[in-house]
Amino acid sequence: MADALRQRYIDSFPAKAIEIEISIGELQDRAAALKNLRGLAHKLSGSAGLYGFDELGACARDLVHAIDGGSPMAAVKRLGNSLVARLRLLATTAS
Repeated sequence: MADALRQRYIDSFPAKAIEIEISIGELQDRAAALKNLRGLAHKLSGSAGLYGFDELGACARDLVHAIDGGSPMAAVKRLGNSLVARLRLLATTAS
């Protein structure tokens, strides 16, 4: 059962990557996009560790902290793109 749940979680990574990418692309409407991006990263930071993806959770937490700390938009985008890349990589290698 745990393996099936973990696999379903891994299978959700491509969709999560797309959601995060869309939020990054919408950062022109900074307040709404940052709120959405933060929410996505926050959820991922909480759930990743439960499935054994501690590095993924840390990457998501870094993004949350950058947003909460008012980091420059370039840093937020860089961390968001790194999170997307990690999700995509795990989607293809973690099964």
